[in-house]
Amino acid sequence: MLRFYTSLADKFYPNRWRCGGVTCAMFALLLLLFLSNATPVVFIAGVVSGPTIAVTGGLLCMCVWFHPTRGKLNSGTFFNRLPAFVQAAMRWYFAMFLTVWLACSVLFWPTFALWGEGLVR
Repeated sequence: MLRFYTSLADKFYPNRWRCGGVTCAMFALLLLLFLSNATPVVFIAGVVSGPTIAVTGGLLCMCVWFHPTRGKLNSGTFFNRLPAFVQAAMRWYFAMFLTVWLACSVLFWPTFALWGEGLVR
């Protein structure tokens, strides 16, 4: 799984700022919609923006953590001072966290949003 994230991070690294920008823009849009009174629009935005925020934020974290040469879990000064087994355990933990984060955000967020509106029982 670490190789998978490393190869994806290598591909997405040039677009990491776009991922961060999309995350911030969707968060700001969702905040503005929550402050408005447009209930159906807020509902649709809540269902769509949650996974968008989580996936683009997860891609940004993947790029920062797992890039082969610039990733903080590969070349960070603090990280390189740790023993090898601690580095391996932390890489494994972050890979599992990212997997659970992406799976839950794509699968469960829309389900809970629809369930909260009474559309799914």
